[in-house]
Amino acid sequence: MSLNKQYEVCEKGITINKTPNRWFGVLICHSPYLTSEKYVRLSWWKKSFYQHAGMFKIYEKEVLKNMIKTLEKIDSDFDDLWTFKGQFR
Repeated sequence: MSLNKQYEVCEKGITINKTPNRWFGVLICHSPYLTSEKYVRLSWWKKSFYQHAGMFKIYEKEVLKNMIKTLEKIDSDFDDLWTFKGQFR
């Protein structure tokens, strides 16, 4: 995976999940001009050559906490194979 260093710099990053055709990672980044303004970037890539497929950036701690709670709720509705076991509302 690579970033355009003209627009953002990655300080740290981890792989959450990687398969031969998918990759999901979390990065801590900042602008090359504003090193004090950090954000969490959730990014995902697709296909065998890991074409960038999407991302979103989180700048505020409260938004990050809310996102974690939401992902935990989603995770509780799926088993290890991501088969939906919840109920539609």
